[in-house]
Amino acid sequence: MDFSLKQLAAATLMMASLTAFTPAAMANITPQQSALILKSFSDKSVTDFRQFLTSLAKSDLAKTDDLGPAINAFLDNKTLSAEQQNEIYRLLGLYTRIKYGSAATQTLIELVAIPTVNVEGVPSYKNPEFIKIGDKIRDLAKAFNLNYRNVDGRVYEISLEGKGDEVVGIHAHADVVPVSPENWVLKDGTRLDPFKVTLIGDRMYGRGTED
Repeated sequence: MDFSLKQLAAATLMMASLTAFTPAAMANITPQQSALILKSFSDKSVTDFRQFLTSLAKSDLAKTDDLGPAINAFLDNKTLSAEQQNEIYRLLGLYTRIKYGSAATQTLIELVAIPTVNVEGVPSYKNPEFIKIGDKIRDLAKAFNLNYRNVDGRVYEISLEGKGDEVVGIHAHADVVPVSPENWVLKDGTRLDPFKVTLIGDRMYGRGTED
């Protein structure tokens, strides 16, 4: 498919909205290394991915973690080995989190606040909460100049312009399971609102924050 890095970044941010906090990727950069990289950069210190890689390559982090060869090969537009591709993919994920993490978290907070629980006898396309989240997804798509299509209030489709023989699709769901209040109590007795995101340390609590 043929589309610009700007569009790819926009799509990445859309997905980041739904996965602001994710498990460590199956790549050769450890969670500890990732944490150090995240701590060393801020959203204001990076302008684009190549600038991020250039800055990282000059740091002790790249030397210590032996990331230099992969970064230099990418910046020089050379063919990457499978291992180097994994490193670059992981670094793209870290860059996305640095650059867009705050915005993605805020978007997720707004989405979690919409209680899209299935109501017996009310189809989702008539449920006011599903209509609301559909409108929110539409606004997000338009903000990034992505194509949006609402299919009968049942499917919300976001797409990138492109051409090619292959189509890559990512399926997600807008509904959440009903809430059992007794399950939303921490060990110290703190009661949580399932539809209000609560950040405690590196954990995020809220109905739908994980998926």
